[in-house]
Amino acid sequence: MDMFSELVVNVLASAILLGFGYLYGQYRERRLHLGKNLEEYEFYPFELDEKKNLFFDMEMFNTGVSHFLRQRDNIAAWQLILISRCHDQNGYGLG
Repeated sequence: MDMFSELVVNVLASAILLGFGYLYGQYRERRLHLGKNLEEYEFYPFELDEKKNLFFDMEMFNTGVSHFLRQRDNIAAWQLILISRCHDQNGYGLG
């Protein structure tokens, strides 16, 4: 009976540690997929000129694309993709 109780304790301890490890891994993966808005980066491709007119800065857009090819930020990258599609649909083209 003594050996059986040790086995139960060891199995329970292993299950608890496995559960905590799983939960920590889920938390870590969720944190890796988070990001920030494109507006918070220095290469936000829209600027205001001195007359307060909004214009699209292609150089900043290219800087943003280069940055997201190297570093992962799903939210800002999707926002940049959306901007490029809208910009392309308006007949401006890219490049």
